[in-house]
Amino acid sequence: MGAKRIFLACEISEDVRSEIEHIEKHFAELKFALRFTSREKLHITLAFLPRVGLEKLPQISAVTKKICSQFSPISANLVNLAAFPNLKLPRIIYINLAGETVTLSNLARKIQHGIEVLGFQFDHQRFLPHITIARTKSYVNNVERRRLGETIQRWGKINQLKFSVNSISILESVPTSAGHVHVLLEKINLG
Repeated sequence: MGAKRIFLACEISEDVRSEIEHIEKHFAELKFALRFTSREKLHITLAFLPRVGLEKLPQISAVTKKICSQFSPISANLVNLAAFPNLKLPRIIYINLAGETVTLSNLARKIQHGIEVLGFQFDHQRFLPHITIARTKSYVNNVERRRLGETIQRWGKINQLKFSVNSISILESVPTSAGHVHVLLEKINLG
C-alpha cells in the first residue's frame, strides 16, 4: 500500500456549515468560476502531510493525543471574508476566525513540532486560523480575479457565529473520479 495524504483538522459545527453554504450560494449566484468546498469538507486545517506510510499513523495518533490532552476546548467565531494570496488577485476565498485564535495557533504549532520529530517537515509560516470556502477555477483570468477581489472587499458583515473546537480529526484525503473524499481515521478529544 502506498503513502497516504493525511491531515489533522478541527471540525466545525453544523450552524457554521450552514452559514458558509449560504455565502457560497451567494457567490454561485454572482456567476464566479469557483470550486466551492462541500459541506462535509469544511474544516480548519492544523497540519497537512502529503505522504504518510501506514506505519507512521499510530505514532501520529500518539503524538496528537498527548498534545490534545494539554488543551481545553477552544472557542472561535467567524469574522470576515478574505483571500489568498491577496484581495487584488484572489485564488482562494476563506473566512477569518477570531476568538481564542492564539490558543488554536499554539495547538497547530505544537502538533506540527510533535509530528516533525517523526520525520515530517512543515514550513512554519505563521498559522492563520481560517476555513477555506472556495478556489478559483484554473482558467480564470486576472480581470475576473480582480472583480472577485472587489466583490469580497465589498461583502457586508457575515454572521459571526461562535463555535467550540472540542476535538482534532485525523483524516485521509482519498482521490476518486469525483475529486478527493475525506475519510475520518480518528477523532481525538481536547482536554
